[in-house]
Amino acid sequence: METNQAVQEQKQTIPSPAPEIHVQKSSYSAWDRGAALLIFVCGYLFVRFVFLPNPGVGTTLFALCFYAVAIPYLYHNGAVFRAGSCVLLVVLFLSAACFAVFSDPFLRVWNLLFFILGTVYWVGMVSEKRIGRNIGQYLFSNAVEQLFYVPFGNFGEGLCALFTLKGKKKKHKTLLAILLGLLLAVPLLMVVLWLLMSADGDFRRLIATMFADVFRYFPRVLLRIPFALLVGCYLFGLLYGSTHWQKSREDKVRHIEQNREARRIAPAALTGTILAVLCLVYMMFFISQATTLFSALYQVRPDGFTYAEYARHGFFELCLVAAINFVVLVTVRALTLKDGERVMRVFSVLLSLETLLLIVTALSKMVLYISQYGLTRLRIFASCTMIVLFLIFFLMIIFQFKKFNIVRTGAIVVSVAFLALCYANVGGMAARYNIARYQAGQIESPGVEAMYETPEASLPAAIQLYQAEQDPLVRADLKAFIEWSADYLDSRSFSTASLQRLQAMMALKDFSI
Repeated sequence: METNQAVQEQKQTIPSPAPEIHVQKSSYSAWDRGAALLIFVCGYLFVRFVFLPNPGVGTTLFALCFYAVAIPYLYHNGAVFRAGSCVLLVVLFLSAACFAVFSDPFLRVWNLLFFILGTVYWVGMVSEKRIGRNIGQYLFSNAVEQLFYVPFGNFGEGLCALFTLKGKKKKHKTLLAILLGLLLAVPLLMVVLWLLMSADGDFRRLIATMFADVFRYFPRVLLRIPFALLVGCYLFGLLYGSTHWQKSREDKVRHIEQNREARRIAPAALTGTILAVLCLVYMMFFISQATTLFSALYQVRPDGFTYAEYARHGFFELCLVAAINFVVLVTVRALTLKDGERVMRVFSVLLSLETLLLIVTALSKMVLYISQYGLTRLRIFASCTMIVLFLIFFLMIIFQFKKFNIVRTGAIVVSVAFLALCYANVGGMAARYNIARYQAGQIESPGVEAMYETPEASLPAAIQLYQAEQDPLVRADLKAFIEWSADYLDSRSFSTASLQRLQAMMALKDFSI
């Protein structure tokens, strides 16, 4: 009896073996391998044509190649192309096509950011790995997951898909052996060629003729390859992770909702007081500036100001105040307890109305300034930004009385406004507007200085004005701009090319000073 008890005690002291953990290894199909190879090619195209200060038609080429790979791959892996994702895809194609049409460097940078973020979101949208069904639901969480968690969580899948030996092992081993042999032969070949070229002058000239371009461009290609591999790993990780990862959407939604509720810590008395103080300050500001603040609405310049001083006085400050009010309203809504929503609705509407009044005032100043001094890109961008802010605050007022997906509506407004700005040919529009008003005698200068910001867009209008202008000083300024533009266009490469640049070069070809 005692012996059995001792044996049992000894068994209890011996630790039980750890349970075996079976990790399901990834198995890659022919679609995965083919897509991985093509995506790495797209990664090189991105480094070669997109990763530039002023990307051009090369970005359109990259976009076409990427979508030519991504769409069939996603469809093969069960992606669902609903109406919303198809509309977003059309928007992204328009965004990519803009690089091949127009040459505005400032808009190209923002358009590239718009295209990249939109593409990442579109992949999550068609693969239905998005948290929530609508754009407005959990936007920040979706953005973080699609931009970082999914691609970097599957960062090495592209290389694994290419080099994991499964299935026909003999063929794969043979292929890897060939690739390894070629790689090892490169330094040996370089030594042998160098010795043979040193020994014979005719052979040296033959090799120099055959491989002149290779020796010229090989270092650049070699330098781009590591960055292309990183981009390819990111892009394939995004596609592979969006179609193969199995995550519980319900658990993520529950976790996000719990975090949202945990953030609601501010009582309505606290946030309501903040909004009330802001509203009171704005009311005092309107009353104190009543004599001069709204003068621009009637195209009247107050005494003691030039047009430039009055238009610039406080414009950017008013724009910044409008942006701050937007951040305050969003933050207050996220932090206020739900039992104070009625109080928050009153102050939110009041603050939004005051912000609308500030925006109208700032826009009227800009219109007055443009009427006296003409258009520039900065004035157009500032005006468009204020119009978009006006629409967003107007939507926020409607949202207080009728609930709707305000984030999706706001995203549509911003996307439409941005694409309209990209396709508006801002530089050409400003040049033609200024020249027309100059020729009509409404402004003193045709704005040649502003043309240097967008030479491709402004050059055709500048050439037409040069041919018709009689003032020698203006002609001298236009001549200097046209000559500078000719040198500028000659120095551009294919990567930054566009239809607008081609039109400018054709205008120069038909023109002689």
